[in-house]
Amino acid sequence: MTCQICNTNPATIVVKKIINGEQTEMRLCEKCAKSQLAEVTSMFNFADLFGAFTPLNHNLNAMSKDHGEKNLICPTCNTDMEQLKKTGKVGCMKCYEVFGEYMEPYIKGIHTKTVHTGKVPKIAVAENENGENSSLREISRIKRQLEEAVREENYELAAEYRDLIHALSAKEESEID
Repeated sequence: MTCQICNTNPATIVVKKIINGEQTEMRLCEKCAKSQLAEVTSMFNFADLFGAFTPLNHNLNAMSKDHGEKNLICPTCNTDMEQLKKTGKVGCMKCYEVFGEYMEPYIKGIHTKTVHTGKVPKIAVAENENGENSSLREISRIKRQLEEAVREENYELAAEYRDLIHALSAKEESEID
């Protein structure tokens, strides 16, 4: 089937639109689909639409006042505070460090946590008969504590955590065998 817009390229993408409850479906090539997406996204600036209601905008406005004319800029991607306020998007991982103090309440408001734990295999979150998480989850938690102890140069505590991790790892391996 060919693209319904250009009528030359093969249609590889199906675009469904629902407007006032009426659904339409178009089969498009990649080039035409991109132009359609650009057209739709240019109609809405979600940062402007929701920006005034978000804690991020409030915190960034407060940051502007706190820093006077000084504009924070990410040294990695050159995203500045004004870009962040306009788009609501960071440019790279370093932006979280540069703007983190002002973004944290916003992220907490959306996700309730500020630490990403990711998906965990079902075997890792399986509970034992006492209702406790498996040792894989515990090992992960202790590894974070170990890293913190090393950062704080508390090597005695770090050694205890290391030994505990080794013991739990050995236990986990014996349970799997």
